[in-house]
This record gives sequence, structure tokens and C-alpha cells, in this order.
Amino acid sequence: MGELQMTDTIYLRQMEDYLKDLESQGYSTYTTRRSYPAALKRAFREIVKENERRTATGQLPLLRTAPSRMKEPEAEFLVYTVFQRDAMQVAAMNGFLKSLKNPSISLVKYRPKKYTRQNADWLNTNANQDITVWEAAEGPIERMVVDLELHNALRRIECQRQLIEWFQEPKLSIMGKGSEPGKWRSIISHRQTKEVLAEILDYRRDELQDLNPPNNVLAQRLMRGSARCDKVFVPARGCMDSILNRVEAKARKVDGSIKFSHHTLRRTRGRFLWKAALHRCNMDQERAKNYLPAIQDYFGHNNINQTIKYLGLNLEDQVDLMQMVDEYETGRQLENPVLCRIGSLAR
Repeated sequence: MGELQMTDTIYLRQMEDYLKDLESQGYSTYTTRRSYPAALKRAFREIVKENERRTATGQLPLLRTAPSRMKEPEAEFLVYTVFQRDAMQVAAMNGFLKSLKNPSISLVKYRPKKYTRQNADWLNTNANQDITVWEAAEGPIERMVVDLELHNALRRIECQRQLIEWFQEPKLSIMGKGSEPGKWRSIISHRQTKEVLAEILDYRRDELQDLNPPNNVLAQRLMRGSARCDKVFVPARGCMDSILNRVEAKARKVDGSIKFSHHTLRRTRGRFLWKAALHRCNMDQERAKNYLPAIQDYFGHNNINQTIKYLGLNLEDQVDLMQMVDEYETGRQLENPVLCRIGSLAR
């Protein structure tokens, strides 16, 4: 078999099979149709470029056969040179090779690149964006998704796993992220959750009545794509994404600045809890921080620092720090005429 070329179908067919398998496992359409395909295609494109360079210098090319036979030197080249230790891209290639029973990427020892960018986005509750999103949700399924994520701060995977029997009003039991069974936690559900759950149960009962005959095997699939009649709604991640995309499109007709993901809704709930704590403590942040352990348990975080970053409180501390610096600099400028002139030039 000759050297790998971009026009070869050696890996393309295997890659398509791998992505279809991921989709059948419930991975989101963003992962299976955008991020992972882009990472895999880029990997093989870079291998072809590297092979051209090596051929020109008289070196042996990389990956002269099918991807399933990739060895550790090629794997190291991908991890360090092509992917630059990017964890997501390494994960894409690692999963692909594992599907071909090739653990070469797993054998490469590397430290993932650390990113300093902090995900601290949430809806603007001062502009009532959370209310706009809630009102944009139509029908029991959309309302259930938004209620669980926006009002109860569930992760997407937790929504997918949620069973009817775990709703024991007012308590809501949640199987957290990680391989099943994940880390369990219990919260007090939002006051509207009981009403939304009743809508879901009515919807499912109507679906059953529409089946003919009623004892048909389809009765076990009360939701499209679901084979579990005890689950709240469709387990496929792609369907969850589609539901949220529909809600976002309707909300943007009211407020064009609204843009959110599953985690945006979860973080919005966190910010709402923090503002409620501040309100109870008469805007005293030090007293309000006494509620952080309760918020940590509510979100299922492993440590309090994770909760602080999640709520963006470290950013608020930085704002306070900059205000303190400004006050200090202003004071120095008043005392020192030279600094005063520099400050006026800066402005």
C-alpha cells in the first residue's frame, strides 16, 4: 500500500464509520459533524504535508499505511506538532484510533495545553433575558429542558439521564456527570418544575392514546428516539441541542443580543443564587460568601474554588481590585504633581 494521500479513501471510510458510531451513542451533532471531523481531517492533512517535506529531504514518510497501523512516532508527531497538545483534538484522534483497536495515542505521555480563558457567560437577568428565554420555550419538551437547565442548574448529560421517579417534589435527585452511575446529589426543585413535569406526563399519555393498537411496541418509545419509557425525554444529545437552538431563535426575536448554550443557562442560575444571597445579606459580599458552600452542593462541584470561578466571583474581585488601584493612583496623583500630569495625559 502506498503513501497516504488526501484523495485516498483509506481513512475517510473508517472516519465516517467512527463518527456515525459516535452519533449513535448520543454525541452532539456539533461534535460528530464539526469539531471531530475538522480535527481528524486536519491531522491527516498535516501528515501529508509532513510526508512531502520528509520525501524532499530523503526521510521515511509517516503513516505509509492505513491509520489502524499508526505507530507511536506518528502519534507523538500528531500530539505535539499537529495538535499542539490541544486536549480536544487529541481526544478526537485517540477515539478514532481506539475504534480501529489502535492505542498509539493513549501511549503518548503529554500534558494538555492549559487555556487561561474563563467561561463566565450568563444571561443578563437585569435585562430579564432569563424571563425572555423561559417565555420563548413552547410545549412540554422545550419547557422541560429550559426548566431543568435554567431553573434547576442541571447539566445537559444530567437532563438526558433524568428519570420520572427522581422527581419527588420538592426534592429532585440528580445523577451527575461521569460514567454511569455518576456522582449523585439532591436539590430542592424550582417551584415551576412540578407544573412542567405534569405537562410532560400529560403529553406522554396523549402520545400513548394516539398509538394504534395501544399495546404496540412503539408504546415503549414515548419520545422520539427514546427506548426508555421512564426517561423524561429524548436521550440523544443532538436532539437536546436542537431543542435549545429552537428556543434561542425565538428568544432572539424579542432580544437580539441573547445567545446561550446549555451551560449558559446553568451558570445563569448560579448567578441568580448569588444575587439572592447578596440581597438577603444587604449586599454584604463577605456575609453572602457564607452561602457559597450551599451553592457548591447545589451545583455538585468538587471544591469551593470551582464554584467561585463558575459564578465569576473572581472576576468581581478583580473589578474591586482595579477600583482600589484607581483610588490609590488618584490619591498619589493628588500628592505628586508629576504623577498628576501623567494621569491627565493618560486620560
